[in-house]
Amino acid sequence: MIRKGNRNDEDFAAEIESHLEIEADEIAAREGISHEEAMLRARRNFGNVGRTQERFYESNRRMWLDHLWRDLRFAVRQMRKSPLSTSTVVVSLALGIGACATVFSV
Repeated sequence: MIRKGNRNDEDFAAEIESHLEIEADEIAAREGISHEEAMLRARRNFGNVGRTQERFYESNRRMWLDHLWRDLRFAVRQMRKSPLSTSTVVVSLALGIGACATVFSV
């Protein structure tokens, strides 16, 4: 038995395609229509293949960590764009943290 954590995206895509082929063969045999029409009906019955693959991708990842990493990269890019405001914020934070630490240590 293969666990979900051991499957990769290509295996999952192949599994979806084989499922669609089997479903199309069953529809074609049952209703006596062409394979192309049966494949279209199978895809329609299955639903959005792309969304299913996205859900599989997201289920194998820690999305909050991906979002955090993306936010940190955005923050660094913004800080590089405006170094004056970045330095102002850093100095203000340093003074505020230093003042709080001094007041509460006394």
